[in-house]
Amino acid sequence: MPSEPTLKEIIYKSFAGNVLEKTYISKTDSEEFVVSYSELPNIAIVMESTKALLTKAKEGFLKENHAQELSFEKFNFSGRQGRELNFRIVSKDNIIDAVGKARFVLVNKTMYVMVATEMNYDAENKIINQFLNSFKLLLN
Repeated sequence: MPSEPTLKEIIYKSFAGNVLEKTYISKTDSEEFVVSYSELPNIAIVMESTKALLTKAKEGFLKENHAQELSFEKFNFSGRQGRELNFRIVSKDNIIDAVGKARFVLVNKTMYVMVATEMNYDAENKIINQFLNSFKLLLN
């Protein structure tokens, strides 16, 4: 992360019970970088498919950030199937305030979410891709 991240802990009420999410946020004048993880209740893993859980995480992200989905595609993250969301945040005047990508990966009961948002629109998303591609999944 480009600066010392701050930790934010939030408890969400989900269909399967309370979920503690730990989020690390780093901001610059024109970018925001976020990494979060949550331990999902056992019942969520039993009741829902991975695809459904990743989709629910995406829907929650879009709602919480008042963002518009541009695409939601499969991607491979250290041998695990995940989903990558391309999004934009538009002001009430229909002006694009920010663009970004979010990657969602479920490993066992842990949901990982990595997000990079850029306020100065860059069609190539260099900073966004550099941040997201810097992550590796290390499992014991």
